[in-house]
Amino acid sequence: MSPRAHGGRESEFWIEDSGNTIRDLSADVNNVDAPTNTDTAEVTGFGGTRKSFIAGQIDTPVTVAASFETPANRSHTVLSGLIGGTTGYLMKYFPKGSASGLPLLSGSVLLSGYQVTSPLADKVGVSATLVPADATGIVWSTV
Repeated sequence: MSPRAHGGRESEFWIEDSGNTIRDLSADVNNVDAPTNTDTAEVTGFGGTRKSFIAGQIDTPVTVAASFETPANRSHTVLSGLIGGTTGYLMKYFPKGSASGLPLLSGSVLLSGYQVTSPLADKVGVSATLVPADATGIVWSTV
C-alpha cells in the first residue's frame, strides 16, 4: 500500500510568460499557496437560534514563492514580465506532479503583486500573487 501523504518535491508550477510561451518554473518555485475562499453573507433574522448564511462569490488567489533567477525562462524574468499585464496568462499548478489522472489547478491569471526579498542570512527570493483574470476563475480538475 502506498502512503497517502506526499512531499512537495513532486509539485510543478507552469505559467505563460509575457510572450505567451508556457514556462515550467518548477526548479525555481519552493512554495505555492492556493486557498479557495467563498464570500459568505449572514442572513439570520430576528428570533433565529442559529446563524444562517448564503454563499457568495468564489476567489482563488495563488501565491508563489521562488528563488530569484534571472535567465529569460526563469522565475524573476518570467514573473516580473507579467507586471501590468491586462490579458490573462495561463497558469498550471500540479501539486503531485503532471502525470495523467493527478490533480491540476489551472486558469487564466493576472499578476496582482510581485516582491523581491533579499534577507541578510538567506537566499534572494521572489513572491508573486496571481488572481483570476476572468469569471471562469482558477479551478481544480485532473491532468
